[in-house]
Amino acid sequence: MKKSLSALLCFTLALFLGFSLVSPSFVSAQSSETSPTVPALEETFAEDEVLNLEIDKFLDESGISDVDFESMTEEEIDTYFENEVSEEDLFTLESEVNKLVSEQDYVEGQFTIKALPVALAPIAIIALRIAIKQGTKPAVAYLKKATKKLTGSYKISFPGGGTLILLQDKKSGKRLFAVDNASVKLVHKKTGKGYNGSFKAFHFHKAPDMSQHYLLCSTIPKNYKVQKGKCYF
Repeated sequence: MKKSLSALLCFTLALFLGFSLVSPSFVSAQSSETSPTVPALEETFAEDEVLNLEIDKFLDESGISDVDFESMTEEEIDTYFENEVSEEDLFTLESEVNKLVSEQDYVEGQFTIKALPVALAPIAIIALRIAIKQGTKPAVAYLKKATKKLTGSYKISFPGGGTLILLQDKKSGKRLFAVDNASVKLVHKKTGKGYNGSFKAFHFHKAPDMSQHYLLCSTIPKNYKVQKGKCYF
């Protein structure tokens, strides 16, 4: 009788442990206890980023990918984007990119600057991809075309160097939007330790917090994330 009772208890215990190992609530509880203090990461390095694919498709179909911008002057590149790149096609691309960005944002309307009549996040992301694939000059030419309707309301400049575009309030001079090629602070996804050395990448800033950095995930080394900001894929 004692052997039968002991066997029954062992069997019951085995069933309980087996269930516990696969129970979602149990797994969740265990994970919360053992997970590191570093916040969970929304960024994951992948080679099939949806934004890259969408933008690259446009660059290929429009013929932009085939243009040798290195052999062209800045004025020639500006003229090419002004005359050869359809505003209607760009608007369609920007709308699609805006949709993809919105799906990846935690907060609805995160990138909306209330004083601006257009969403600048998709414009910035397209510029980042153009800069990465074809260089800074065509990226600036695209930014000029994409923001020309805002020149009457805002101070827009293209300083060069590490800043592709800077948009400011005309009265106060307050910075509202910028696309840069400069150092960005990264931290390891699991340990939280900083990236070893300086990491330079194309990124953008937007009001109200211009200290945040926004990048394409494909430009960030595997296992790292932006310390202050986020990336899009």
